[in-house]
Amino acid sequence: MPGSVPPKVAPGTPHDGRQLGWGVHRVVARLLAANKRRPSAGEILESVVLDPTLAEPHVYGLAARQRLITATAVYFRLFAPGPEWQFLDREVPVGRRSLDLVFEHARAGVRADELKSATGHSLLGSEELDEQLSDELAGGKRRYGDRFAGVRVVLLGAPSQSFLARPDASRVPLTEEGTPWRI
Repeated sequence: MPGSVPPKVAPGTPHDGRQLGWGVHRVVARLLAANKRRPSAGEILESVVLDPTLAEPHVYGLAARQRLITATAVYFRLFAPGPEWQFLDREVPVGRRSLDLVFEHARAGVRADELKSATGHSLLGSEELDEQLSDELAGGKRRYGDRFAGVRVVLLGAPSQSFLARPDASRVPLTEEGTPWRI
């Protein structure tokens, strides 16, 4: 409404990390849907400024924009699959969970990327992450059958800790020799 004053936000109130995480999902998916596998800095910025996370009144708006830009840039620099992986959709429901980003490959099957924008140390070995992956692997297997190849857990705040969770629940670090980042 013209002339309205944005609501005040208490000083020191941080952004909701989950909202920022969902913002990263939306920004990355928007670029993938536009068939951008190596977006320029300008294309990333254009996609970030469209995200509703930045429309929320907040004292740390610039910090939120910076986090979205950085997480998106890390994803595309290190993890975006090659053109042989067709982007299917984002937030695909599989039971009580959803798969952040889903891709399909003619020979390798269907794979999901679980994006985590928090630091890896707060996530690795957590019961919450283990339960989430168990649900996602079971749901992916139900939805896609034998074509489901697993979930790449992409730790944008700690890329070297990222791993592939296979349908049999085994995990392979993406930095392991012979395991390419962009599988």
